[in-house]
Amino acid sequence: MSQVTITSPRDWQEHDLSLAARLGMWIFLATEILFFGGIFCAYAVLRYLNPVGFGIGGHETEILYGALNTFVLATSAVTMTMAAKAADGADYRLIRIGLIATFALGVLFLALKGMEYHDDIVHHLVPGHHFALADPSAEMFWGFYWVLTGLHAIHMSVGLVIIGRAYWLTRQNLKLDELRRNLDVSSLYWHLVDCIWFVIFPVIYLAGRSG
Repeated sequence: MSQVTITSPRDWQEHDLSLAARLGMWIFLATEILFFGGIFCAYAVLRYLNPVGFGIGGHETEILYGALNTFVLATSAVTMTMAAKAADGADYRLIRIGLIATFALGVLFLALKGMEYHDDIVHHLVPGHHFALADPSAEMFWGFYWVLTGLHAIHMSVGLVIIGRAYWLTRQNLKLDELRRNLDVSSLYWHLVDCIWFVIFPVIYLAGRSG
């Protein structure tokens, strides 16, 4: 673990600001985990009560899109970590490369998700009057699908704004400590988005394909 050397009141101030930024982001992340956790718990209970219908519904998901997006987000986790770690060495070029790559991968994720949504709509897999599957439990599954993936897409969009701002800050006359602090909290948010998807993928896309 790296040690923080504090030699002046200015260093103490920067240290306190970093701690405050981290604490604030962790509190926010905790509320997000509770929010998504409630939805996942409801999903687990209803899937346990309706295993056949949820299996039928899960079998209709586009697993190729889900797998591709999982790979995209796993790669973006690496590029975001690269950008955050590059700040420790004051390597602005590597920071910018990492942020650009992360932003591009986030855009690719949303583009793939948009294509998947288009296919879902064409195949009448939106809960409602024209829903394609007869089993009511399958329709319930697809309700969870749209809620979970839709909320995740919103969080991803917010993440792109955060990454874009972080890149903009690298172009400003910003002190390295301030940039490092911003990248630190931006990285925490992005990894939350990644982790949520890594739960969504097996819960949504692998359901109904185990047997």
